Amino acid sequence: MTVGELIDKAEAAIRAGDLDTATARANEARQHAPGDPLVSTLRAHIGRMRGARSDVRTIIDDALSTWFEAAEQGAAGDTGAGVKRSVIFADIVDHGTALHYIDPVELVMTDLPDKPSAWPCFYGLAAATMLPGAEWSPLTPDGALLVHGMGINPRLVRKALGGETTEIDETVVYHPDQRVIVIGTNENWYHFVLDYLPRLLAVLECGLLDAGWKVALGRDASNLFPATLKLLGVPEERVVWLDAARGHHFPRAIYISNMGLRGIPHNFALALLRRYFLPKVIDLDAPPAGPKRLFISRTDTTWRRLADEEQLHGPLQERGFEIIHPARLSMVEQIQMFRSATLVAGVHGSGLVNTVWSAVAPWVIEISPHTARDTHFSNLVKRLGGQHWRLRAGPEETVHAGGNQSDFSIDLTRVIDLIDTVIAGGDV
Repeated sequence: MTVGELIDKAEAAIRAGDLDTATARANEARQHAPGDPLVSTLRAHIGRMRGARSDVRTIIDDALSTWFEAAEQGAAGDTGAGVKRSVIFADIVDHGTALHYIDPVELVMTDLPDKPSAWPCFYGLAAATMLPGAEWSPLTPDGALLVHGMGINPRLVRKALGGETTEIDETVVYHPDQRVIVIGTNENWYHFVLDYLPRLLAVLECGLLDAGWKVALGRDASNLFPATLKLLGVPEERVVWLDAARGHHFPRAIYISNMGLRGIPHNFALALLRRYFLPKVIDLDAPPAGPKRLFISRTDTTWRRLADEEQLHGPLQERGFEIIHPARLSMVEQIQMFRSATLVAGVHGSGLVNTVWSAVAPWVIEISPHTARDTHFSNLVKRLGGQHWRLRAGPEETVHAGGNQSDFSIDLTRVIDLIDTVIAGGDV
């Protein structure tokens, strides 16, 4: 490679947050052109970024540790039908600015309805009980929640729980007082990949496990986190497991929020996912191999099924598509499969989130019942730099008029015609 190409690759690695690759490419460039001022400037910039990131990690750990030592411990008490102990919510750093320093551009959400905001945030929690039924949101004695992991808003508790208070029916698990950062989990693959995994990666990015903190992760029927931890090399002794369907009470704990709003994936979260997982699963220097066109089938699900989907399979295969069922694949297999995907089609469902692993900006055709109107996947594809098409069934083709999970039918020629149009419009 030429010096210019090495500089371009180093700058691309910086944008992706991969300082190790950036350093390696910059060092190669220096070997080719020892006195080049552009190379010297590039290496100095990488050095400043490494130092700043190291300083931020220290600042965050100091802030969390200071709060932990100063916070009043919440004594284990009766947390049956109504939590009796008070809870303390304290921003560790206002509006998530600590993690914002790691990547000051990408952690600002600018396409929000109100105003730009920065996530994630760390919150200090005393005597909080984590509720699995509310996505592991911390519960206060008066029924307030950290709703959806994005901030303190007691007014939304009615929407989150259906009332002003809640009861914990199962036996609450009391955890000994220790330095824990609560994350939880979600059985839905979309939310696990885009909401919960980035929280764990943010903890790793800040070096908090090395600093002595533990992470509290949810463990449910899907059992998604255990296999993921092996890929990331997170030791078992650094994990506190939260069993599903039970409340979990912590005398003192840190809670980390989502990086972005529900349905609006965050660029920095996407960069973390690709940076931490892709090198562990594939050879980044090798060109993507395998199928370029994938169709995600829902024939083995019990909801949101496309009637007569099997009749699509033949025409799709004639057009070079491979029919896949992501739920049957391990995380490693899904990453490997979608790495080479350029055109992905399928019924609205969490399998579409795997486009995050694509080596190129993916083109995505999403087929949905009339009632499925969220923009989760169009937002994701936009973040990835790709193109998105939505093919929605009519109300008369949707079984349940008010159900997002409804089975539906659609004129299959509409599907094939759209696919042919998309294929004709680009090298996919």
